[in-house]
Amino acid sequence: MQTLKNIPISTVLIVALCIALLQIPVTAEPLNDYHPEGVWPGEPTDDALNVNVVSFNMNYWPLITLYVQVSDSNGAPVAGLPEEAFELYENDILTFCDVEPADFDGTSYGMALDCSGSMYGYENDVIFACTTFVAGMTMPEQAAVIYFESFGDTHVEQPMTNNHDLLTNAALGYYANGATAQWYGYTLALEEFKFELQPRMLLGFTDGMDNSSGSYTQQTTTDLALLLGAPVYTIGLGGVTPGPLIEIANATGGSYIQTQPDSLWYYYRQIQHAYQNQYKVAYITPDPSYNGSQHTARVIVDYNGDTGEDSTRFAAPFVENFAPAITLTPSTVDPILTYAQPAGNPVTIGAYVTDNDVVTSVMLRFRYIGSNYYNHAYMLNVSDSTYEFTFDGAYVQTPGIDFYILASDSYYHVTSSPETDPSVIPHQIVVLPNDRPEITHIAVATWQEQTPLPVSCDVVDTTANVDQVVLCHKNDSEIYYTETDMVNIGGDTYETVIPAGDLIALLDLEYYLIAYDDQETYRVDGPHHVNVGTVPLVITMTPVNPPIQIPATGGSFDFNIELDNQDTSPMNFDAWIMVTLPNGSPFGPVLGPVNLLIPASTSVERTRTQAVPENAPPGEYIYEGLGGIYPNGIWASDSFTFEKLTDGDGASISQWFCYGEDFDQWLAGNTTVSTPLQYELSNAYPNPFNPSTILGYKLPVASLVKLAVYDISGRLVSELVNGWRDIGVHEVMFEASDLASGLYIYHLDAGDFTASGKMILMK
Repeated sequence: MQTLKNIPISTVLIVALCIALLQIPVTAEPLNDYHPEGVWPGEPTDDALNVNVVSFNMNYWPLITLYVQVSDSNGAPVAGLPEEAFELYENDILTFCDVEPADFDGTSYGMALDCSGSMYGYENDVIFACTTFVAGMTMPEQAAVIYFESFGDTHVEQPMTNNHDLLTNAALGYYANGATAQWYGYTLALEEFKFELQPRMLLGFTDGMDNSSGSYTQQTTTDLALLLGAPVYTIGLGGVTPGPLIEIANATGGSYIQTQPDSLWYYYRQIQHAYQNQYKVAYITPDPSYNGSQHTARVIVDYNGDTGEDSTRFAAPFVENFAPAITLTPSTVDPILTYAQPAGNPVTIGAYVTDNDVVTSVMLRFRYIGSNYYNHAYMLNVSDSTYEFTFDGAYVQTPGIDFYILASDSYYHVTSSPETDPSVIPHQIVVLPNDRPEITHIAVATWQEQTPLPVSCDVVDTTANVDQVVLCHKNDSEIYYTETDMVNIGGDTYETVIPAGDLIALLDLEYYLIAYDDQETYRVDGPHHVNVGTVPLVITMTPVNPPIQIPATGGSFDFNIELDNQDTSPMNFDAWIMVTLPNGSPFGPVLGPVNLLIPASTSVERTRTQAVPENAPPGEYIYEGLGGIYPNGIWASDSFTFEKLTDGDGASISQWFCYGEDFDQWLAGNTTVSTPLQYELSNAYPNPFNPSTILGYKLPVASLVKLAVYDISGRLVSELVNGWRDIGVHEVMFEASDLASGLYIYHLDAGDFTASGKMILMK
């Protein structure tokens, strides 16, 4: 089979151009037209909303990302539209799309400035327009400045950078002299972002026609702009002939505006404002075949009764791996990105870059952690698909280094590592004595649908202050994560809640946590995957001696509660017991809530005793065990009934008590099995008491146990336990309704262990 690497380069370029021509945006209501002096390109149209698909990215096929501008009938960008306002059709098939503002990506601008002699006297207008533009750039945005005049003097004044100071200095150096090599200048501007991520755009101005570009023509410039997916925006000044400038704008999805030099700054700012208020509309193509087939993506925006639409065409790739794939080498991931590195030592990072085409560039962007601006360097191809770069020891200083990698091929496909928002959330090399925050989090594996999911974690930073903790989550239908700031509830603990509406059956959830410190160092915990649906938790409540009848003076009954995690993953949930009174009112909880973490495929059984007080009204009760998220997120439940009689006698019970075998072994947060290390007799609680109290004891091994109560004369008052008991923690209630006030002694014999305690009955 012949691969692209075996095809002659001339054939590759012809194929690339054909693909580009198939990717020309189709605009339903074009904004790229001739505009008279002083008129912004969004003049009123038939649609109240003007929609413009500016560019697209299909390098992560079958994921498609469209960059969409929405403006009102006056041309002003419409920001803050909800996802529900967008519909997407691919080849007339309604397709789910995810929408978010494109502000994180940051546009790459190629600024081509006409420095011909005819601009003499307007230098201050140009400088003001350019410096105003730079001042309005956001931090992820970057630009290059190109001066075009006579062919031999046309040059890149400032290569692509997000350093606003360098860009401002380049603008301040503007001059007017020579001829007009416009197409050559535009070509240099386009080449400056051929290795940049989308979105890209060329912004130029001229007051005359090209007369000095040599072999660079309108057609070659248009072809390159199409290959790069870069719309061309030109502002015509004075008596310029607009025809070719309108044509290249129409061909590339840009715009042409005609005005005077003193209005240049205004249109620069308007174009910038439109790009800074784009939307990313992402979707998975319903036809992911690698067959070169035509795809038409149509975006419809409908908001408050106003509508608009636009579409674009692209061709499916013919082969897999048609764009560069970047994988960090194992030694880069661990230890370099996993552990803090010593200061002053050289650090070499590496990546495998593979592509079905020829890899033309692997570029590294890096900066000190906390710095605003990235430096550029090329990574060295050391063998086959392996690329490396070594940071000199002098650069390896605390707090560390941010970096990301860009790879491109001869078709101008550009990919990055990390894939998403690489300039905002880059890779980090942390340098000692600084270190990352530490996140402690119990991951959630299973959750009930339509039930709010509380998420908590502890964050500790030994070298800086914790500045922010963020939860990012999405379900299987979504492409973009929703970010939520977690709230510090005290100490090192942070909490937030994923809304019930985001927990949808059959659409599992993915989430991760990011903790930042005040040195802008961060750590990621996750991603974690949550199975959403009907939680496989079964609760079984079984009375020991039914039917249960409680005398009027009160009494108690024994019951068994079984909690069965039928999932293949550990399950974290609350367990509690409620009582429904004879009049239907809920009472309780009489047990819990206790937060448990039950291992996968594990059933937990506990035998306990419930005391019912004398003042409980007569009638039939429902005794219900529940599991889920207390109090309203109920995943499972089971119940039985008991009756409170109007007569009968016995010891008087004063309050609801639930005691017996505990759940300590399965309490969430326990990192080891809660097996007592030694015998122990716990203090009575409450003490003093009336008329009942709880006595507890711990057994490190199964033992023959005798627990009894004596009065101060040594007379046996009550034998509470006499028999074998399992390893663990145990509780038993002592009822003293028929005893006189005074001091009582409780005594435990367990194996070779003996212990005693005192308690006071006060009536």
